[in-house]
Amino acid sequence: MDYLLSGAIMENASVTKVWTRQEIGALIIRNDRAVERAMVSLWEKQEEDERTDAVARHHNGRGFAHWSVGSGTYFANWVRSGRHLSGKHLAKARKIAMYHVGQLTRMANAKAETNKEQK
Repeated sequence: MDYLLSGAIMENASVTKVWTRQEIGALIIRNDRAVERAMVSLWEKQEEDERTDAVARHHNGRGFAHWSVGSGTYFANWVRSGRHLSGKHLAKARKIAMYHVGQLTRMANAKAETNKEQK
């Protein structure tokens, strides 16, 4: 399940909106749930062995960068367990999401395109 496109983003995905980096960045800045969805979406893009070990082994431009994989995996698992990020954890997750805004934008647009093709 791709969490990035649930909620606020998914409302507009049905009309196959093309998202820009600025729009995704603004959403991450103002919406705490978008930050949480970003953590889970990036975690889902990690290779299986990277998810298990919380290490960035593959330099494939997917998932977390090497400096954010430990925290990002922790945050994603926290959110996947049904809890919300807050305080310094939310602030750090927001920084991680902003660093990956280009990848998140590509993911949002790919998901919107997939939804368009299925209709």
